Amino acid sequence: MTKRILAVLLSLCLLLALPACGGGRDPAKDFAEAVRVGEYEKAAALYRERIAGNAALESAAQDLVVGYAQSQWQAYATGELSEDALRSLLLTLQRLEERLGLFGELSVNLQQQYAEVSASREAFAQAEAYERQGLYPEAMLIYEQVSSLDRQHYDAAAQARERCREQYIQQLLGEAERLLSDGDYAGAAALLQNGEAAVGADPRLTEALQRVQTAEFEVAMMQLAAAEDFPALCACYQRALDNPNCSIRAEMTQLYTEQSLRYRDRVIQRSVSAYREGGYASAIPVIAEGLALLPEDTELQRYRELYDSCIPVSLAALSVVESRHYEDSFSRAKYDIDGREYSDGVEFYGDKNDTAYCEWALNRSYTAFTAVFFANTRFQKDGNTRLVVYADGVEIFDSGFRSRTDEPLSISLDVTGVSRLRMELSWDKHLASEWLYADLASPILSRILTEAELTR
Repeated sequence: MTKRILAVLLSLCLLLALPACGGGRDPAKDFAEAVRVGEYEKAAALYRERIAGNAALESAAQDLVVGYAQSQWQAYATGELSEDALRSLLLTLQRLEERLGLFGELSVNLQQQYAEVSASREAFAQAEAYERQGLYPEAMLIYEQVSSLDRQHYDAAAQARERCREQYIQQLLGEAERLLSDGDYAGAAALLQNGEAAVGADPRLTEALQRVQTAEFEVAMMQLAAAEDFPALCACYQRALDNPNCSIRAEMTQLYTEQSLRYRDRVIQRSVSAYREGGYASAIPVIAEGLALLPEDTELQRYRELYDSCIPVSLAALSVVESRHYEDSFSRAKYDIDGREYSDGVEFYGDKNDTAYCEWALNRSYTAFTAVFFANTRFQKDGNTRLVVYADGVEIFDSGFRSRTDEPLSISLDVTGVSRLRMELSWDKHLASEWLYADLASPILSRILTEAELTR
């Protein structure tokens, strides 16, 4: 401790030992005593007449007053000094600053601290009133406003905040239990969430919120299951999974699993009915609806693959096993046959001494083949063309020789179970200067499902 501080403390002790009316022979002590009793006019006169100009006395007098003011402030902050006494000291310091230009900074600081502590004490009183009324959130907020300068109430306010927090938590738990028993899950959840925002995280509130929201989802899922509204049940279950305040109980998972299987079976039944009535085009949207909710379901995936296999495929899109004088598309232009325009097809070329052929891998994936067969009249002036079709080496179609003037021949063949489809084109005339051409327009492979495939 420095000598200056010791001197101040000693001066303060001497000052406090003086009687209220004492004059003393020490000008610094007389000045400090006048300040203590609030006689600022006398203090100002003493300072001007007996102290001003003497550096040692000026320092001693000011130190005595500063020490006294600080001790009074501490007494006020702890509730040992009345507010009137502090106000008297603040007024005296203010008057001395006006008359002598002294203690200005001290006066301002004490005024600011006084204002802060006054507001703090008012807040503490207001918080106590709220607490008595059971308005615990409001009380906690006001207790927070108690200043650390307010030593009389600061620690008490901290204790009161904890007391209010505990009371409010108990209040929340009781009210949430009442709402839960009334079936007001949303109200109970909102109450607990708002309460947690006010008091902060608490394991009791967290556990209660989990119970409430778990019960809410369980009841909602059971209602949706009873209504057979699986899309809504699926969305509800997903929300439960995403909700950190919901505990996914085994009963919820079991209910979801059971309803998933029932929904899947209903979708499959609907898709089969749709297929019987409108073919693959009607069945695919139904099965897609089911897959949108159950994308990992293997049975729904199998039916989707089954219906997709019925979508017609152009022969030109299939893998070729072997070929000769074959093009997988019309190489010249579109054809207008009987008023119908064909742009999709395959083409063969050759002559009497040069047979054309092509073999495709069907892999037993189709049940029907259709096409329109005709000689290419744009490039073929004469000569007749013959088409023979083989299924796994067995002849299943022979067009016979057809001239370029014959009508286009519509072909419809059963290719159920066929692994390899082969076509051979031959001509009865040899032209030295040009090839002879024959075409298959719209060569389409399709599949029709059997009842066994639909219901297995």
